[in-house]
Amino acid sequence: MLYRWNFGHYLSGAYGFMLQTYSIPFCKFCSFLNYFTAQVSAWLRVFICLDRYLSLSHRHKTWFSQSRNV
Repeated sequence: MLYRWNFGHYLSGAYGFMLQTYSIPFCKFCSFLNYFTAQVSAWLRVFICLDRYLSLSHRHKTWFSQSRNV
């Protein structure tokens, strides 16, 4: 989201060109990306936090098999 916003400001300032007014499908695609990337970013943070919690809480335990002494 932030990269597209900065890129849009660069194009409008330097060349007077706005990406949203280029075409209707491109405007719809940008709107979709604004909502989709925000949701994906939030869920990725949730899964990363869950993974870190599980790795710290089960540090010495194995998940899939019995531990073997060598």
